[in-house]
Amino acid sequence: MRYTIQDLKEMSDKELILSIIQERKGQCTNYHSPLYERLTKLYQSVKDDEISNNDNSERKSIKLHHHKTTGGAEYLTDTFIISKANNGKLHKEGTITNNTQYVVRIDGDITKDAELMI
Repeated sequence: MRYTIQDLKEMSDKELILSIIQERKGQCTNYHSPLYERLTKLYQSVKDDEISNNDNSERKSIKLHHHKTTGGAEYLTDTFIISKANNGKLHKEGTITNNTQYVVRIDGDITKDAELMI
């Protein structure tokens, strides 16, 4: 289907998405194919406003490591170094490197104030 400028102005995002899904479903020759079945479920989800971030992608758990600066700022990071504590035991201490992907800066009361930088 071709969409005119007027069509695009008048259609909501939802209507456009539903139209594109229907158009693609119409091109499928096997109504039992995984793509056709997935498009059918997607169409119904969009129609019923059930789209969320639960799209078969698995959530992953990320271990974060604590670091406290001499100035008192506290951070949680996904990268670490092995450090020796005052008691002589080795532990993982959070650090920021070129490989760091996640940094949580903790300011004040952690139950109220935290900032996630990705």
